[in-house]
Amino acid sequence: MMKMKTRIYTLVVALLMIAAGATAQSKTATTISVAVANADNMVDGDDANVVITMTPDDFNGIATISVTPEGGDSKPYNVAVVNGEGRYVLQNLASAAYEITASYAGDEQYEASTSDAKTLTVNKIPTALSLALKDTEINVGECTAFGIRLLNTNDEPQILNINAIVTLKVNGANRTVGLVNGKD
Repeated sequence: MMKMKTRIYTLVVALLMIAAGATAQSKTATTISVAVANADNMVDGDDANVVITMTPDDFNGIATISVTPEGGDSKPYNVAVVNGEGRYVLQNLASAAYEITASYAGDEQYEASTSDAKTLTVNKIPTALSLALKDTEINVGECTAFGIRLLNTNDEPQILNINAIVTLKVNGANRTVGLVNGKD
């Protein structure tokens, strides 16, 4: 009778070992990287095209990008990744330095992964004031009209559609002029 009990215990131990081996499958390693496709010369109000690349190349799932402005709080954005690539547009960015990372939390098939951080710098819009006098010669005591324009100084200067207060110094006295849509 002892022989029968020994065989039953051996069979139970063997079945437990097979079951444990079946559930301990290894996960596929992943890598994730993040880049900004249009990162050069970004200015206040521009959009950033963030690209996530993951391996394996046939990976499909949801990754997260975290965007942290200098001195600010991180904000997460979920990004669909199809065949190893995902894209997200960060819209209307304010001038600041941003740290951007991408991460994948992992699942039953794939391991978790986090990218190195990328820094994106969004600059203030370079500007210049344009002042045009109506009359080029005036006598003491006479008045003349003038126009003020607030321009960007990018590749193609144009009047900026912003409201601003400009201070002019006329004969040693400060005068303020309100600009609406970049014009007086």
